Amino acid sequence: MIKARSLFLSRLRLHYRNLWETIRSVVDWIVVLYILVPALAIFTAYYRSLWSDTPEYLAQLPIEVVLLIIFLSSFLYDLKSFIHTGDQLFLVQNKAILKRGSILGLFYTTFMITIFTSLMMVIFLPVFKMGHGFSTMGIIGLGGYVLVSNMVFVMVRKVLKINGVSLVYTLLSYSLLLLGYLSLWKVYLNLSLRGMILALLFLAILLFILIYKQAIFRGRKFFSLVAYDVAVNHKWTKLLLWQNGQAKLVTLKPTKKVVLLKKPLFKNRSPHNVLTETFIKTVIRDGGMVLTLIQLCVLLTVFLVIVDSVWLSLFLWAFSLFAFVSIAKSLWMHFQSSSYFKMYRWREKDLNLSSKKSILFIGGPFITFITIVFTLVYLSPVWMIVTLGGLVAFGYVYTYIFF
Repeated sequence: MIKARSLFLSRLRLHYRNLWETIRSVVDWIVVLYILVPALAIFTAYYRSLWSDTPEYLAQLPIEVVLLIIFLSSFLYDLKSFIHTGDQLFLVQNKAILKRGSILGLFYTTFMITIFTSLMMVIFLPVFKMGHGFSTMGIIGLGGYVLVSNMVFVMVRKVLKINGVSLVYTLLSYSLLLLGYLSLWKVYLNLSLRGMILALLFLAILLFILIYKQAIFRGRKFFSLVAYDVAVNHKWTKLLLWQNGQAKLVTLKPTKKVVLLKKPLFKNRSPHNVLTETFIKTVIRDGGMVLTLIQLCVLLTVFLVIVDSVWLSLFLWAFSLFAFVSIAKSLWMHFQSSSYFKMYRWREKDLNLSSKKSILFIGGPFITFITIVFTLVYLSPVWMIVTLGGLVAFGYVYTYIFF
């Protein structure tokens, strides 16, 4: 007899095992260490300095901006059910297992949201404590308000996706939620302890209604959630439903598929251009590594702006050059192990030309942006032109030596 807990734990272990294997196959650990160690050291030193020498901008930073950042961070996680499309075929007559498994998934999602929200509150703790003088109870109350609100956001977002509402209706729902979230926090903090508890209880009841109506086993909606979780390549998913004692076959319409970069990038269809175009489209359409590069670029940009030392900023700029080039090179090396790459016999000349162009297209925009920020903040526009010209020369030398 299969138990819901053992099924959920096995799926959870499988999820993290696949995640770990994916990270191991894609990430260059040397580059990661070069990124994490300086970033953690700089962030720790800067975070400690906020408590000893509080800057003036902490008091000038509106609380609504911090709450908006935490609201946007809620889009980084989603409701996890760990229920697969095949489960309704084998477990359709045992609805209790499906229901308990979905409830365990909700508990897991709640735990992850609590961890992530607590981390965000700790990061912005100097703003609340030192900048605006919040008391300990005020911070705890605000943390509870943000936590329950984030859970409501996640659940509402899931409900909107399941029901396939239009973009206008989705944006309107997000706008109303955001408006209420940013306008009611002052009213919430001005309440007494009993009022805070009642307000959180009201939000919890609202969350329970959303969960009970959409996420717990209730026929079509439950399997719509499952189909949304595990839909692959936007194909139609046929689900065997068990509702009112009868089996029904329901076909769910897929979302509209958006294909990026349909047109060719190069007019010259030489072998190395075709290989480069395939690599660039693969990286951009996958999206994960591009998002990581954007996040790294934003992080380095923030550090370059807030760091007062010219030498430290120079080190960060040089480190960013190495990081972006190394990540682009690692992506190219990973692309060489793909099935497309192994379908043809590529000449050594085409491989060298394609690797140079690929690294230039992937790392070039980020390196250029970081260089412009560095030179404009610490030097002058003339030095920006000189530095960009030097980077072009450095790129030629680098590709000639290492490729």
